[in-house]
Amino acid sequence: MTDYPSIKPEDVREGDVVQLRHGAHRGFAVTEGTVWRTQYGNLLVGNSLISDARDLRLVSRPTPPEPPLRVGDWVRLRNG
Repeated sequence: MTDYPSIKPEDVREGDVVQLRHGAHRGFAVTEGTVWRTQYGNLLVGNSLISDARDLRLVSRPTPPEPPLRVGDWVRLRNG
């Protein structure tokens, strides 16, 4: 997994794995997990809102799947 130093909340996508630090002045808690979107459009990790995080780090981002072949695409045969 790649460990990026920090990320802005507006750059986080659904499906990313992030680590966020949140809490009050008495102490901080760290939550790590996959980002998911609520029915209201908020991004959450576990029960923590990404917009409330004091420090947000991107741990990994899934790679997009390869696009499917379309009519007219050139393909290479196995026999050369």
